[in-house]
Amino acid sequence: MEEIKKRSHFKNVMMKCALGLTLAAAVMIPTACSMDNTTSVEDDPYEVTFMVNNQALTTKAIVEGNTLQTSQIPQINSSYSNAEYTCGWYLDQGLTQPFLSTTKITEDTTLYTKKATLDKLQFDYPERGFGWSVSAAEGITGEVVIPQQYTYVREGNIPVSDATNEYTQTVAYIEEEGFSGSTITSIVIPNTIIEIGSAAFNMCEDLESVSLSEGLLSIKDGAFAMCSQLTNLTIPASVVSMGGSSSSYQKEFCMFMGCSELQNLTVSENNLNFTAVNGALYNKDKTKLYSYPTASGRVVLPESVEIIIDGAFAWCSELEDMTIGKNVNYIGPNAFAQCTRLNVIEFKDLIGWVKYEETDELKEYPIPVDLDTALEELKTTYCTYAKEA
Repeated sequence: MEEIKKRSHFKNVMMKCALGLTLAAAVMIPTACSMDNTTSVEDDPYEVTFMVNNQALTTKAIVEGNTLQTSQIPQINSSYSNAEYTCGWYLDQGLTQPFLSTTKITEDTTLYTKKATLDKLQFDYPERGFGWSVSAAEGITGEVVIPQQYTYVREGNIPVSDATNEYTQTVAYIEEEGFSGSTITSIVIPNTIIEIGSAAFNMCEDLESVSLSEGLLSIKDGAFAMCSQLTNLTIPASVVSMGGSSSSYQKEFCMFMGCSELQNLTVSENNLNFTAVNGALYNKDKTKLYSYPTASGRVVLPESVEIIIDGAFAWCSELEDMTIGKNVNYIGPNAFAQCTRLNVIEFKDLIGWVKYEETDELKEYPIPVDLDTALEELKTTYCTYAKEA
């Protein structure tokens, strides 16, 4: 009976406390609310263990149902000028599930973070929105950890909100081609990043591990193209946009072209916009095929597919036989580029066209196509297949 009274009292205290709280940003820890003096961690404590760079830093005892208070979070940052910034706190060792300020402690919990590798990064203030954009510093290599925040010590006309010479902002963007061609092997992308720019990691041939977390909204054209060592990637539920570019001259282009080892390309089951089946990335209703980087042997596309975007099968050197449904009305340039073993494309329709983007020349072919002509042309650069409008 005494235990029931304690829990009932604690519940009432928490309800009163909750009325005074306002929601903070997901990446921030809420300010402590005062507790009745009769309630203490001895009532029903759980342990929260904080892991920094895979090493235990400290353990805190937290009352059941309580949220972490600011004072209970280890202060990794020292001062803005020489801080050891982190990528934030996460519920999993892979750093993909952010720990939110509203999360209540109902069991023993381990939280994970990594210190940012600031010496490997450079930051710019983009004109298009709030927050910093991040890209590679000269000579970057190995593991990279992007911080949630970065502080710039003002030397020029950088806007500030107060009279100090330090300007702190969220890190929100990965710059177009920001890490392209670098020799990084892994990267941790915090949940403050909302956009991965076009070709951001293009030709990162040593990149093996990428941690994407909830909060990411957009992955632009060719973001991970030619990352030939990348084996696993999960698209978070928060992603609403794939492809496209802030550069008007670029068309929608495959994000994972040439990722021949990407055997585990998955999408969170809670994502409302995209899905992945057997390593192929589609929009939710499977009318658009974005990428199938590991296609091999014989592939039969779902009848629902209407659009195959640029580079969707490019560099699939093991692809041999392709069946394309009657609803397909567009195949983008480079869709089958460098598919060196592809010798059969079966169309479930009567007539198709091959258009040369550079000359605007349009050729008509009966379907099934003459494999000595149209097939080879579809496998060359800047050829587009489309049915009659």
